[in-house]
Amino acid sequence: MNGENKAQIPEVNEMSIYEGGSLNRIVIDDLLENEVAIKQLVNRHNTTLKDLKKSREETANLRASLEYLRTTPFIAILALISNSIGSLLIAISVNFITDEKDQDYEYLILIAGIALVFLGSLSTILYPYANRWFNKKE
Repeated sequence: MNGENKAQIPEVNEMSIYEGGSLNRIVIDDLLENEVAIKQLVNRHNTTLKDLKKSREETANLRASLEYLRTTPFIAILALISNSIGSLLIAISVNFITDEKDQDYEYLILIAGIALVFLGSLSTILYPYANRWFNKKE
């Protein structure tokens, strides 16, 4: 089946319902003494304002998401550099520890390497939360 037997549902909007689908000018004289028309006009205005507010909020959320997606590679690169340097420091410190010569700084290098690997890994995990925290909704 390629969709030949599917029912076609026409698009229905306000323009196709009211006044036969054409735009008509609203004159103040038409609204005088016409409570129903005034209520409908006010309701439509309020609905439009709510839709506008919702669209603006959605636009702000999409912009925040776009900025998050743009900055994520930067955080990943920093994590890569941090993890690489940390792993190299761990390897060097293990080499010093297993060497027969006693060095004073071998454990300091080991702790620095572990800290860099930990912070690099933690940065990619915590970045979404930090992004939400820095971009709080007002």
